[in-house]
Amino acid sequence: MHEAAASAGTFKLIAGRLCLDFANTVDWRTTGEQQDSLQSYSDLVAWSQQAGVVTDQQALDLLEEARRRPQDGRAALSHAIRLREGIYRTLRAVFDGKPVQGGDLDALNSSLSRVLGRSQIVERARGFSWEWAGADDALDRLLWPVVRDALDLLTSD
Repeated sequence: MHEAAASAGTFKLIAGRLCLDFANTVDWRTTGEQQDSLQSYSDLVAWSQQAGVVTDQQALDLLEEARRRPQDGRAALSHAIRLREGIYRTLRAVFDGKPVQGGDLDALNSSLSRVLGRSQIVERARGFSWEWAGADDALDRLLWPVVRDALDLLTSD
């Protein structure tokens, strides 16, 4: 069985928002027993697959591309971890009624520039929707919907 398929279905997706489920890929944050579910790029792909960010075929394609470009896969995982922690700390501060630290907003804004550069609006039969442009070989593309969801949540009422 393929690695992504083998671990698909093992993540808790219970928060009701993509960005919150992503932040929750670390369990037991406030204890000394913290458990990080994202130990490798294939874990990130498996999470994205289970969360519906990528299809099974896209997951396989991303894993194959990461095998061809291992350094880029490691960089995408590092970016994912920084983004996840920035989302977590930002939302934790908001929920606790505390000021958000500038470095956490910097992590979100850095990702935002990548996301906006790859976003486009497309006309559909019944309106418009977001679509990703030129994303096929971008190993961090599975983070883009997470970023957009976090920004939607932060800018909502």
